[in-house]
Amino acid sequence: MTKRLFLVRHCESTGQEAAAPLTAVGQAQAVRLADYLETVGVDLLVASPHTRAQQSIAPLAQRLGLAVEIEPRLAERVLSAAPLAQWREATARVLWTSIWRGPVGNRAARRWRVGVRRSMRSSLDRNTSRSS
Repeated sequence: MTKRLFLVRHCESTGQEAAAPLTAVGQAQAVRLADYLETVGVDLLVASPHTRAQQSIAPLAQRLGLAVEIEPRLAERVLSAAPLAQWREATARVLWTSIWRGPVGNRAARRWRVGVRRSMRSSLDRNTSRSS
């Protein structure tokens, strides 16, 4: 059986801190996201521990009656210990720069990706066997 994986960045939020909620625009985006993903056949929902990520997937979870599994390794990189006035620009800079550099960094990135994939695959296998 073929499985598809959709990775979705959170909808528009009010800030970069972990507890930052979605804006009104972000809430509307979350509903549109649910409108689309509801039609493609979703078996598992996984989100980072950040409020904005969980709020982004909540409309879909409600419609499908699925619980959202929290995966701490999906949490975003912390840009600053204090809230940044220009957090959107700082986020854009980080997204356009490599987080892990060089051979050691590439190994670390690979370990992270493999760990997250294994965790999601295990969750999907458990979820699929329950529904069989």
